[in-house]
Amino acid sequence: MSQINHDSHHREEATFNLKEMVIVVWRDRLKIVLISSLISISSIIYALSLPNEFTSVVYLAPSDAQVGSLSQIQTSGSSSAGGIASLAGSIGIGRGGQANTVTSAIKIMKSWGFIESFITENDIAHELLAVERWDSKNNQLIIDDGKYDVLTKTWVSSEPTSWELFRRWDDEVSVYHDVREGFIIITADHLSPVIAKKWVDLLVISINEYMRQRSLLQSNSNIEYLQEQIQKTSVNEMKEVFFRLIEEQTKLKMLAEANPQFAFTIVSKAMVSEEKSSPPRTLIVVGASIVGGILSIFIILILNYKDNFIRALKS
Repeated sequence: MSQINHDSHHREEATFNLKEMVIVVWRDRLKIVLISSLISISSIIYALSLPNEFTSVVYLAPSDAQVGSLSQIQTSGSSSAGGIASLAGSIGIGRGGQANTVTSAIKIMKSWGFIESFITENDIAHELLAVERWDSKNNQLIIDDGKYDVLTKTWVSSEPTSWELFRRWDDEVSVYHDVREGFIIITADHLSPVIAKKWVDLLVISINEYMRQRSLLQSNSNIEYLQEQIQKTSVNEMKEVFFRLIEEQTKLKMLAEANPQFAFTIVSKAMVSEEKSSPPRTLIVVGASIVGGILSIFIILILNYKDNFIRALKS
């Protein structure tokens, strides 16, 4: 019986404390509104101070030109195709295929070494780390002259390291492979929509040229190796196989020389965005207002019950 009375007493005490807190909140509602309003106004000022960013997107598809000679041999339909393909694979010619080439190209685009060369060759370091704002009326990028001198093309402050440039690039540019659809999606964010599009276009050109030159180098190396093997063997059947392999490598070389979009073909080209992609000002203000309201209630309750809290801590 005493246990029942004890439980009942605790329930009544909890109900009383809850009612008391509601009374306190209602009594100090003007203070709560004031604190919430200050937080909301601060969030509005903060949201408005953030510069607009624009996103440029390009959709790519793997190019047929990158399929290796081994796959060409395997689908040639000749009776000796299987044996030739097997021999080619055993000596390291034509290995990989389209899937491996796509994976390699994506990893290269994300690599520190490639991006370092890309930034240097295209002279875009100041566009990454020295931009102050974008003048939309004059379509002009305003560079912070305290960091970078546009006339002399030198850094006024300490020149950023390769790692700093790569980290900033990695924050602004993303490369995503949609395996299900088969597309490669490259996006770039910048204060200037023109620069965002420029970066995407340059990256596509650079990776295609990089993969094209790599394929040419590999084909030339393969042809040279096969020619050496022809000189070493006296077996006519082997010579015929090597000549077939040289023919396929020559075809691959011709494709690389003639096709600037060697690794990736543009499906949907990048455009200069006319609408900002960030910051989400409405979301920032709404979120801050909600947090501010909850925080202001806690502040009022703490101020009203601070003596109880202090006694509880001491006990």
